Amino acid sequence: MIKNNDSDNENAQIAIWGCGYIGLTTAISYALKRIRCYAYDIDKAKIEDLQEGKNPIINLDYWYGLDLKKVYQSGYIVFTSQKQILSNCTIHFIAVPTEKSMEPCYEAVMQVISDIADIFDENKNKMYVIFESTLTPGTLKNIIIPFFSNRKIRSGKDIILAIAPRRDWFISQDKNLKSLPRVIATYNNQGLETVKKILTIICDNVITSCDLDAVEMVKSVENTFRYMEISLANQLLLAYPNVNMDEVLRLCATKWNMGTYFCSFGIGGYCIPLAAKYLLQGSKNNNMLSIVKEAVNFNFNYLENLISNYRIERFKHIGIFGLSYKENIKVSKGSPTIELSRLLRNYGKEVEIHDPYYSSEEIMEITECKKINLDSENKYFDCIILMVAHDEYKLMDIYKFATKNSTQIIIDQSGIWNDCRWKSAKIKYVKVGELLREVENDKTN
Repeated sequence: MIKNNDSDNENAQIAIWGCGYIGLTTAISYALKRIRCYAYDIDKAKIEDLQEGKNPIINLDYWYGLDLKKVYQSGYIVFTSQKQILSNCTIHFIAVPTEKSMEPCYEAVMQVISDIADIFDENKNKMYVIFESTLTPGTLKNIIIPFFSNRKIRSGKDIILAIAPRRDWFISQDKNLKSLPRVIATYNNQGLETVKKILTIICDNVITSCDLDAVEMVKSVENTFRYMEISLANQLLLAYPNVNMDEVLRLCATKWNMGTYFCSFGIGGYCIPLAAKYLLQGSKNNNMLSIVKEAVNFNFNYLENLISNYRIERFKHIGIFGLSYKENIKVSKGSPTIELSRLLRNYGKEVEIHDPYYSSEEIMEITECKKINLDSENKYFDCIILMVAHDEYKLMDIYKFATKNSTQIIIDQSGIWNDCRWKSAKIKYVKVGELLREVENDKTN
């Protein structure tokens, strides 16, 4: 079993199912502690890249503050697409997707659970299974434990089941697996101290709970709070088109118990948009979650209402900057850019997209739009929309680009191109939050 002293961990072995952001960072963190990890993924191309020392996650070196190629090739991580290699491990982390097309889905989790059951049947060794994947409340007791029971495997005895959700923020070095508080619980509290010991190796602040149901809900609940608060900010933007809502929210945030919120083109990513759906799916009486339902319903039509209120439909050629849902990462899952580009194309608009992390082929596959050629001399964008504040865009001379392309208006979700506001009266610049008032005043133009 794993010990706190790095030198005592040479013989420890951990299986990690899934090499996305969560699984890969778990493997890296244990490898840095000289604990051998077997990291499995069904994506053979990803595994081949990792075996060659290539980093499939943009800017992960920055997040860790070191060259990860050396970690990948240290011998402490074995990347594989062969399940049998994981059969000698007694500790298994599950970090596979629990969504499909932005809806809760447990196909991948149940496949892993089946594979783990096969390993147990083969070896009959006690195993620790730690869920890092987000679960709909009730999944462990209603689906996973009955599955093991049907396989004659006793949860809490043959297999210790633990839930330990992650909270990492992959664009900030100080919000990581090591520093952020992490809550954990185990089924019937069996093996709780051992699981805590396993996680304390890589996490400075592990918080135990004797309530498994509560821990299973934590990530969905905290992200649903965020989801509803952002939704309210965007509702206010639509409800008060003649008010600078960006300034309202900035001033509200000066109150001691008020968070900071910004108006936007929508809520993206894996976690926050799905959180409300996990809660609704797991509730026995989701009619009592009417506020959550309203937030989901509002966001379903939000972009279409925003386009109408912004009067974006008056423009013919629209350039969108940013496909990722968040700056300096390559994740398009749930990105508002995808839905925005689809709606604008349905209006008959010519839409092109740029993102430094995506090739022309990837942008076409994800959005059915061409990639903007920043060096082209023959383009014309009467409207430019900045969706994501990538570092490359902070350094970009957007005024020069907009002037060259006869741009009439720049719509900036982040505010990083604010200098354009002062450079030319010919190019209208508006930040989301100010936009509705500005467009309202511009109707005669």
